[in-house]
Amino acid sequence: MVYLSFIILKPFLMAILSSFIIAFVFYPFYKKILNKTKRENLSAFTIAFLIVLIIAIPSILILNMVSNEVIDIYNDATIKLIEDKELTGIECEKETLFCSMVDAVNTNQRVRFYISGTITNLASSITRNTSSFLFSVPKKILNILIIFLLVFFLLKAGKTIWDGVSELLPLKRGHKDKLLKKFAETLNGVVYGYLVIALIEGIVGWIGFAIIGNRIALLLGIIIMLLALVPAIGASLVWVPASIYYIVQGEPIKVLVLVIAGLIIMFLDIWTRSKIIGTRADIHPIIIALGVLGGLVAFGPVGIVIGPVILSLLMTIIEIYQEEKDSFTI
Repeated sequence: MVYLSFIILKPFLMAILSSFIIAFVFYPFYKKILNKTKRENLSAFTIAFLIVLIIAIPSILILNMVSNEVIDIYNDATIKLIEDKELTGIECEKETLFCSMVDAVNTNQRVRFYISGTITNLASSITRNTSSFLFSVPKKILNILIIFLLVFFLLKAGKTIWDGVSELLPLKRGHKDKLLKKFAETLNGVVYGYLVIALIEGIVGWIGFAIIGNRIALLLGIIIMLLALVPAIGASLVWVPASIYYIVQGEPIKVLVLVIAGLIIMFLDIWTRSKIIGTRADIHPIIIALGVLGGLVAFGPVGIVIGPVILSLLMTIIEIYQEEKDSFTI
């Protein structure tokens, strides 16, 4: 029966897991609204509806803006290839290794042929993905509806579910409390220390590139946000090469803006993230980093949260075992 239930729920597993995570994170906000309204249905509906709006509206706007940026880059590169113009836009006359590389990109026919093929493949990929996205719209709408309904009911029944899980655990009361506390701390630490910080870093990167007039500022901001999930070096893989590019272009103001944005991102990445994780989740950053990356590979986007939670619970179970090993009989 368990297996059959899993098969039935499998198509919506990501939506279900996402709903549990969202409901857990937003439960304190639900309690605050409930204290003011004294009405469970209204409070749960308000939170669930706001969450759907937060997910749906920005996603649609960002998808539209990024699509326009990608199309602009595609059209620009295509025109340069057709009219045999320089691809990089970098003016370089000195006899250096860097200038040789720039010249190779601008004039070498093999490089141009490779770039042309890459652009063609990219265009085909965009077309396929657009078609797939359009066909998957009904499923995405259904997933959003599932998230809305589940979050609504999970918020209302949050304490009952939490107590039920606690009763099902075959552990002593102290160990149950320790395990559930670690679950809550890790979930909060990952959400606020990784997801929220990554989002802020992406916004900082977007603003920085927008200030200097970069045409794909939003796309670069999204890339920074995704790479920010990799501790320490992630976001620097975007803003450092971009800064070097503008140094070569001889545009110090743009370099200064990007360096300031980069320093803010580094501050968020190194100090703020460590502070949040240290406060909310007493777990080594390496464990969380491995959980984030491994969870992402294993479970997709929702694995960013699930991965660290699983590893932290494993570490807690090992601690409980060490505490109780003297009472075990082998």
